[in-house]
Amino acid sequence: LLPAPAYGTLTRRPGAYLCTPTAQARHAAAAPPGQDYDQFTVEAHDAHHGVDTETVSVERAPSNAAPVAI
Repeated sequence: LLPAPAYGTLTRRPGAYLCTPTAQARHAAAAPPGQDYDQFTVEAHDAHHGVDTETVSVERAPSNAAPVAI
């Protein structure tokens, strides 16, 4: 990954990626004009020394929940 998402974590799954935004990022997406996406770039290599990159944009669902004291 080049680079990893700026506002969450990315988990690699067989044939897919799971992008989980932080609570702070989801809260910020709810505030206008909130940033409602994150990006990361995937670089793939094959057995013949081929390389391909793709930038992925992930929509972030807004959440405007009240803060919880810990």
